[in-house]
Parts: sequence; C-alpha cells; structure tokens
Amino acid sequence: MKQLFTFVILFFYSILLTGQNFASEGNTWKMKTTYLVGSPSYTFYKVIGESVINGQTYKKMYYSTDNQVTWNLADFVIRQENDIIYKLSDTPGATEVIIYKFNLGIGDSYIPNPCGTQAGVTDVEEVTLYNGEFRNKYRFSTDYLSTFWIDHIGSLDAPIFSPGRADCPPDPVYNLECFFEDGILKYTSNPDNDCSFISSNENIPTLESQLSISPNPSSEYIRIEMDDLTLLDGIHIYSSIGELIHQYEKLESSEISITHLEKGIYFFKFIIGKQIITKRVLKI
Repeated sequence: MKQLFTFVILFFYSILLTGQNFASEGNTWKMKTTYLVGSPSYTFYKVIGESVINGQTYKKMYYSTDNQVTWNLADFVIRQENDIIYKLSDTPGATEVIIYKFNLGIGDSYIPNPCGTQAGVTDVEEVTLYNGEFRNKYRFSTDYLSTFWIDHIGSLDAPIFSPGRADCPPDPVYNLECFFEDGILKYTSNPDNDCSFISSNENIPTLESQLSISPNPSSEYIRIEMDDLTLLDGIHIYSSIGELIHQYEKLESSEISITHLEKGIYFFKFIIGKQIITKRVLKI
C-alpha cells in the first residue's frame, strides 16, 4: 500500500512538471530595473512564434519598453529541452548557451557571476504561486551575493534571460514583477503590482513577415521586398564568422549589389527602429 501511495504521488508530480514550460507560447515576463539615480524602467518579454535554425526549433522572443506593449523582435531566441533552457543570439557565428537548469538540488552549482565564482544552490523551498500552484524556489549563494529562481519562471532578481546577475556592484537592481503562463498570472512579487495590461490585446509585429529578400542564393544582387523602404534605418552585412563587411544607411533602391562579396554565407541585419531582422544570404 505504501509503495502504491508513493507511486501515485510521483505520478502526479511528474504530470505537474510536464505542464511547466519556460519556453511556452505566450509566456510573458515583466521586469523592473531600478537605478541609484533616476526613475525605474520596465521591460516586458513574450514568447511569440517559432524559428528553425540549423535544424533546431527555437522560440522567438519579443520585448517592449512601453505601457502600450508595442512588441519588438529581440536579438535572441530560446529553446527548452527537458529542464534546460538554451539561448541563441542572432550575432553571426554565435553558439547557444545554457541560461537555466531547473529541477536542481542543494549543492548543485551552476551560475557564473561577475565576481568570478560560481553560485551553488544553498536552499530549495516549495512556494505557492499567485494561482495556488506549487513550485520550487532556489537560492544560489556565493561569498558576494545571493540570487533566487523559481522553477520554469526564472530569476527573480536578475535580467530574466541573463540570470547570472550582472549587478556586482549592485546597480542597477532587477526585480521580476509579473509572470503569465497560458494567459494566467502565475507570479507577482507584490499583489499591488499592475500586471493586468500584460494580458491585454497586443499589436503583434508584422514587419518580419513583411520583409523578404530575393533571389537567394544569388551571385549579383538581392532585392529587398518591403511595403515601405523608408522605414529602414540601415543594413549591416556580416560574414559567417561575424565580421562586419559593409553597412548602408538609407537606401535609394530596393536592390543591393553583392558582386563585391566572395562566395559564401552572409548575414544581413535590417534595422527598423528598435527592431532588427536578420536574413541569411548565400552568395554563389
């Protein structure tokens, strides 16, 4: 009977963990950044859509810095494999890095931090989320600082996608104020936080789908296909190893000559306001 009881408990616990997904579509975080001088700022992140890179499926990340939640494409993507969260920058030649390992135990060591050591898990406690759900909360400690994570929500006191703490010395101070999963408020650092607008109707950006290039591959030129070329603030061309080859400011034509480029793979970064759209071009 005791073995059956233990099996039932483990079964339901496994179901609970399976439902937790840091990289789920629509997951939304609200981060507050407080400086020693000046007013605090807020950054919102949301998972919107997918992208296949080198045969691997990643989740696209968008961010906003205004209360109207105008989403802009972030310069990185993420993916989840079991309890490990990977991040890949859109910098040419970048390789993915692990930013989170969840389901940890006391003594596990993971987070590199700017003070030159690694922080080990010194405490694990079960906490009740805003919606009544239970999850593990981890405390990582070094001789210099402590930082906290919650399973599949992320860091509570560091940039959510750079959880190794960039505040040594402690300016600025970061605070996760709200987290939504499946449209449900799961975490808030304070019941008085204004989280309601995060789940309002958002204007999902369409610039990425509007911009395309052809022909690709090409040997002579590429043509930029976009409704309004005047929105382009610049184009940066990088080699496959991340070297900046050329850059354009405002364009007078929709065609760009690539005859001067050697054969190979290049990354074209199209700058539109705060948004950067990267396209891979093969010169033949």
